[in-house]
Amino acid sequence: MNKNKDGLYEQLVWARETLGIPMEVTIKEIKNAFRGAINKLHPDRNFNVDIEKTRDIIKANKLIMNYYQQIKISFTKDNVNKYRSFEEKWQKQFGDLGIF
Repeated sequence: MNKNKDGLYEQLVWARETLGIPMEVTIKEIKNAFRGAINKLHPDRNFNVDIEKTRDIIKANKLIMNYYQQIKISFTKDNVNKYRSFEEKWQKQFGDLGIF
């Protein structure tokens, strides 16, 4: 990938595909994907270390994390409620039935 010629979107597509993450992902999933990918290439687990692939994984993670750090997070009530867990939505609608 030539980072100088490609736009940000193309770079992020490359990074996402390199880490094997879906189009919509949480920060926790990004971190887990990076750790999993980098651990597979660790010299203690893989005797045929691919330095170029390791560099690509590190570059991809850095690119995604830099992009993520620029995103503004909304703490408005509507936005917070949009991302509530299933359990929280259930309890709000039906009350605490002792299920969760």
